[in-house]
Amino acid sequence: MLIANNFIFLHTPKAAGSSMQRTLASTLPENIKSNLHRGRVRQYPDHTTVPTLLQQNPNFFENTFSFAFVRNPWGWAQSVYYWTQTRPLARWKQDLPKWTKMGFNEWVLTDQLQYFITAKTRWPLFQSEFVFNKTGKQAISFVGRFENLQNDFQYACDKLNIKVKLEIHSNKSKSHPPYQEEYSKEAKDKVAELLACDVTNFGYTFDGSISNE
Repeated sequence: MLIANNFIFLHTPKAAGSSMQRTLASTLPENIKSNLHRGRVRQYPDHTTVPTLLQQNPNFFENTFSFAFVRNPWGWAQSVYYWTQTRPLARWKQDLPKWTKMGFNEWVLTDQLQYFITAKTRWPLFQSEFVFNKTGKQAISFVGRFENLQNDFQYACDKLNIKVKLEIHSNKSKSHPPYQEEYSKEAKDKVAELLACDVTNFGYTFDGSISNE
């Protein structure tokens, strides 16, 4: 998460957030940059959600341009799987031999995605929590899409009159095939059920099209 005088950026996991956060941080005045830790504000966890911020301050987003990025849930789940193997942190290192042996589809079908998010990270399970308040109303100014990353990031920068080029990816997952080629039907249906709120809220389909645009 990054807060500046004229914007608030909420960092959705595995949606190029680290790259955007560090790029945006590079444009800030030195007195603000000196208070950052790895490109984010120190007083908030990196993946702080909209409901958490509004609970602390109901007017948190008023009069400030705020934005976050979201990603196709099936692609997001695949990226999480490969990231666990790219970054074998102590919190889940003991699980890696099992995960590697079972492969991606079995990892999904045996509820390892949900287990990883809820037990091994500080992330919310749903990307929607970076966009909507508890009543389901969009609380931020702009929702960018990972699938249109450069253009949507440029739109946000233009709104803020920031001249900067996005450099990606500072926290990239291990290379993998297009997600549509890796899913079994059962795993595809499992993610559709587990992440149904993100599928619905952002209009994603498995083939990559957006149903509500």
